[in-house]
Amino acid sequence: TGSFTYNVPGGTVVGVGDNNNNARTIKLNNQGSTLDGSTHTFTFSDTGATNGVTRYDIWIDNVDYSQSVLAPVTSITAENLPTDGKQHTITLRPPAGYDGDLFTPVIGTFTADTNTSSNTPPSSGNEVCMDFGTASQSFGLVNSSDWSRWMPDFQTATNPEHLGVVVEGGKGVLRHRYVPSNIGSDRVVIRSDLDAKRTYRVRYKAFFEPGFEWGGNSKQGGKLGFGFGAGSRPSGGEVKPDGFTTRIMWRGNHLGGGRFDGTGYLEIYAYNADRDTSSETTGSRWRLDGYEIEIGKWIDVMFEVRANSSTSRSDGEVRAWVNGDLLLERGGIKWQSQGGTPLVDTLYYSSFYGGGSSEWAPSKNTYIKYKDVCWSIVN
Repeated sequence: TGSFTYNVPGGTVVGVGDNNNNARTIKLNNQGSTLDGSTHTFTFSDTGATNGVTRYDIWIDNVDYSQSVLAPVTSITAENLPTDGKQHTITLRPPAGYDGDLFTPVIGTFTADTNTSSNTPPSSGNEVCMDFGTASQSFGLVNSSDWSRWMPDFQTATNPEHLGVVVEGGKGVLRHRYVPSNIGSDRVVIRSDLDAKRTYRVRYKAFFEPGFEWGGNSKQGGKLGFGFGAGSRPSGGEVKPDGFTTRIMWRGNHLGGGRFDGTGYLEIYAYNADRDTSSETTGSRWRLDGYEIEIGKWIDVMFEVRANSSTSRSDGEVRAWVNGDLLLERGGIKWQSQGGTPLVDTLYYSSFYGGGSSEWAPSKNTYIKYKDVCWSIVN
């Protein structure tokens, strides 16, 4: 069986036993046994490849970090490796469905460096940030022309009258007024086109103002800030496997029996093609464990979406951070299963209570502020 333990600096490791009893010699580019969270290039010298040609995928834990790459001069770049100080599994294997040169997957381990205490990924260097100006704007005065200045490639705005701008520290800050309604609150949705790419990241600061309520007496939650979409951009209970959306929600902590404990948490809310729609058509919910929302304090929110590499593969990912701490890392997602190549192509501002009934509505107007909004292509 082909196997190795990657545990020596600059190590050359050998996996033996492909389907032709050939040896695989694999050099990992003088990386060492501890890898930090930056970009690393792994090179492979494959002495056992049939006719000098093979194909590889490299996986870390259960996440595909690469497209398939052709040898004999093979290199694979992996970005934003874990930085949690823990041991992780690294697997070199043929891509699914490729049988031109089969071999047993080669499996090793490495230790992730704690190069930053926050596990925050490095800046991608191509961030685009919103500028809300330096003048205040009352509720009802923010309109599509403002969003066309703030958000490149702006397309549509729904109910922008619930937004205003306040000035803090000489800079404009977006302020959202959530008004109770028979669907929770009016849906404020702003959409902008993005250059279609596989992976995008968005970050922003959010401030739940004192007096904020998580929702109604029986249902508590709502959409928070900024998120991404692709293809047909399903939402609102739609089942459209030729696209996807992913956003962040706040939720009230439910104790069961219709009781809540008065605290709130965050979760990723996603319309992925492989979600379970047997009982309901709403999105997948992935909680950001380890964080309770702090009302009256600015919090840093960041999340990253990596589309699956093709409609037939389940190698999509999502990661999310709060105040610099990595709280969610999920792979093996089939975001999109039909249509063209899955690519993130839409940035949303999407924020409201609900849900779709008055059960989600707060008892009064509530407010959240947003600032330092930036997004970027990761690869």
